[in-house]
Amino acid sequence: MLFHNSLNFIMKVFGAFVILICAGSSCYAQAHFGARPTSSRDSIEKAFAPNDLALVVEEQPTYPGGDSEMIDFIRKHTVRPTAELDSIGITGTVYVSFVVTKEGENKFFHIQRGLSPKANAEALRVARLMPHWSIGRTRKQPVNSRVTIPISFKKKGIDWD
Repeated sequence: MLFHNSLNFIMKVFGAFVILICAGSSCYAQAHFGARPTSSRDSIEKAFAPNDLALVVEEQPTYPGGDSEMIDFIRKHTVRPTAELDSIGITGTVYVSFVVTKEGENKFFHIQRGLSPKANAEALRVARLMPHWSIGRTRKQPVNSRVTIPISFKKKGIDWD
């Protein structure tokens, strides 16, 4: 009986310890790497009626000139935050999401998945500089549609994934 009570106590303490470690690492990642900004998503949902942001888009919005032009634009306008990323050895991809409205405007930019505060800020800056995309359509009608683009930060420069 004593062994059973001791084992039960150890399992409870170990479980609490694991929960604290997981919660702490999640907070660290959010604070230091910009992992989950939520305010931008909230503003997207508040800006559009529930059925006004298309979930299925038959004709996806496209960058003027196509993907190759977009890649050139990203490479030309992105400045890698070298000091921050190299000092902690970070390379990776920032996923920027935004809405292409029925009117053809790019709005409501936010980080879908981040890398570091400076890399996130640089990716947002470049995405906001992009010219207006073509309008997405469903059943030949213009719709508000969400676009997500990856911007990679690597040791030798910026690449498109």
